[in-house]
Amino acid sequence: MKMIIHVVSFCILFLNTAGAETLDECMIRVDKLIQENELNQAVEIIEKCLVDYPNSSVVYTKLGSALGRKSGQDFESGNMTEAVKNINRSFEALDKAVMLDSENLEARITYGVMGLEVPEFFGKVKPAVQHLEAARKMLEAQPTDANLDSRLMVYHYLGEGYKRQERFREAEIVWKILLSITDQGEYADAAKKALSEIKSMKSGDEKESTVPVPETNDIETLISKGKSYLNAGKYPEARACFEKVMAIDEKNVEGQLLLIQTLSMDADRDYDERIYDDQDTRTHLAFDVVREMAKGVALDPENVQLKLQYAMTCLYMPFFVGKMDEGIRILEEMGNDKSLSDSLHQEIMFHLGFAHMRKSSAYWAKLVQNDQESEGAQQVYEYYGLRSYGPDNPCEKPHVEISLHLGFMDELAPQTAVWIEDGEGNFVKTVYVSGFAGHAKEKQVTLRKWGESTNFETDGTTGASIDWGTHTFIWDLTRHDGKKVKKGTYKVRMEVSWWPTFRYALADVDVKVGKKSQKIVTKKDPFLPLIKVKYVK
Repeated sequence: MKMIIHVVSFCILFLNTAGAETLDECMIRVDKLIQENELNQAVEIIEKCLVDYPNSSVVYTKLGSALGRKSGQDFESGNMTEAVKNINRSFEALDKAVMLDSENLEARITYGVMGLEVPEFFGKVKPAVQHLEAARKMLEAQPTDANLDSRLMVYHYLGEGYKRQERFREAEIVWKILLSITDQGEYADAAKKALSEIKSMKSGDEKESTVPVPETNDIETLISKGKSYLNAGKYPEARACFEKVMAIDEKNVEGQLLLIQTLSMDADRDYDERIYDDQDTRTHLAFDVVREMAKGVALDPENVQLKLQYAMTCLYMPFFVGKMDEGIRILEEMGNDKSLSDSLHQEIMFHLGFAHMRKSSAYWAKLVQNDQESEGAQQVYEYYGLRSYGPDNPCEKPHVEISLHLGFMDELAPQTAVWIEDGEGNFVKTVYVSGFAGHAKEKQVTLRKWGESTNFETDGTTGASIDWGTHTFIWDLTRHDGKKVKKGTYKVRMEVSWWPTFRYALADVDVKVGKKSQKIVTKKDPFLPLIKVKYVK
């Protein structure tokens, strides 16, 4: 996030040509506050300025820059929820700046740099590259000695963006242009290093897409092919067809609705093997669904069901998508529409209730993150209480029944693992592991102890992430190879990792497998307040 601060400082030099004197004075005050890191006050002044200048691209650029810098502070302080909120607000402000003035060079550069600096799960690489390409075009239309610092910055980040997209030849071109301007300085050194690294990363040609783009440009044929793929559950192929439809005709409502349906059905699937190759697969998918639904609503504004679906998607997507307030706004609008049916109004009220409940849990998560031993945190644990989930059908005897209570709810459901070791600490079997951890394995370790013990062996027990409440699992007394275990003492181990508050719990309970049934009840900590292990003979 340090580079975001650098970019904001860069933008301060740019934004000094506003029209009216009062706007100039306002911007000067804001620049001073940003330099002094008084970012809350800076944002407050900018937002007041927008009341008088609601169509000022310059002011929206300043807002985007200030919020971007503030998100950097939030990340460094560990306040992930606020950081994500401010990053999303920053991009929204920059989008608005470009919409008001497509030739706004500062907004283009700021979006481009921030889009590459923020974590990849924000899905901003592609739009960042597009903004930097636009900025390059504007700069190259100017005299060669104009805006030299800006030009070097754009070439540097555009090369990085191309590399992320595996467009190696284009990355080489812009870095070589950079070095033709200067072979000294930070950007030149980075370009030299990148050109050296890129030789070992490329194979001579651009990496081919695993999903070929259909050759035809006939919309009816593309839609027909896409529907066939969709019905067969081949979502990437269907997506390629419908995206090409929209590239040919951006106002094609049928193509947009089919693209939304494809992305939604893909997102509804559990974690799968794609996570191992790209841990951000489902993150990118979440952003894609929201973005394409927003486009669909704009194309078909009278489609009430689509509008409701979009609002619900905003509410139920992970917190980092940052669309909760947008979903609430749409639902409140629809709730005031008296032409809608009573049943639809009831559904709207339910989802509004869910939204506000989820927002309240974010406050509690922040409270626990700040001080998990405080009186307020204890009240949170007490409120969450007990709720139970268990196997639907009776289990064959003998077996070991394992119940653990997750005593905390974060913005996202935690990653959890339950596994068995023998008396000497050797791995026996994974009873349960959350989907992301189970599929990502060593590529992104979220449950370190489970990974060390099991070598990421899931035994086919990977499942949807569990959340607050008591959850019951059954160990059938078999090893990971399917063989029955011998009598003796075994260790039931549990590991839980919450994000974005970074709470963590690790526990183990010994259980004897033999002639007599046995029940062990133990209380560990606020995050795993109750554990029951029962050997049933």
